[in-house]
Amino acid sequence: MLDALISPVREIYAVCVLAGLRPGEARALHVEDVNLGRRRVHVKRTAKDNALPGQPKVGPVKDHESRIVPVGDDLLRVLREYLMRRDDRQARSPFLFPTMNPGESASGMVQKHTIEANFREARDRLRLPKVNFYQASRHTFASHYIIDGGSIERLSKILGHCSVVVTERYSHLRSDHFTEHDLRPMLGLGKSNALQVVRGGRASKSGTTGTT
Repeated sequence: MLDALISPVREIYAVCVLAGLRPGEARALHVEDVNLGRRRVHVKRTAKDNALPGQPKVGPVKDHESRIVPVGDDLLRVLREYLMRRDDRQARSPFLFPTMNPGESASGMVQKHTIEANFREARDRLRLPKVNFYQASRHTFASHYIIDGGSIERLSKILGHCSVVVTERYSHLRSDHFTEHDLRPMLGLGKSNALQVVRGGRASKSGTTGTT
């Protein structure tokens, strides 16, 4: 998907799918919010797409709680390459992802309809499921974080949820939360096969282990 998107929609998608930001939060990032040396992003504002004329186009994040999210290897590479390509016009903007058409947006940010339209075009061209940008990015990040063994508590902080109860919707993705009765048909095991479940990891047939 990343290769099918145009820049900076590609990089906004990467920030959302690899760091769990909401699309509005990614669009409202300033250059100074990204510290690649310390491999972190400070999320402290979001786009206000429903703001009335004359009202601020950015505001505090949901629940007014700023947060720090980690930057992994894949996102680090994407952002480094993007920052090296920024031209003089982009460099004058405080936004990490300034609007692609200066006459289109008074806010200075890439517009919501721009990223959604490019995402839909790429999604349909690749014949992918009819999910929206938010589902394909932030939900994918959360799902993979849990499948890979991350804790619900840590994920809740990264996503900026006000309560871990909101985040627990992803808990069903952990293989070690399934009963043996559930896992046997998933693994193609009969009654005579031994079953081993690695704590915090993936269930597997006896004699093999897997990490998620």
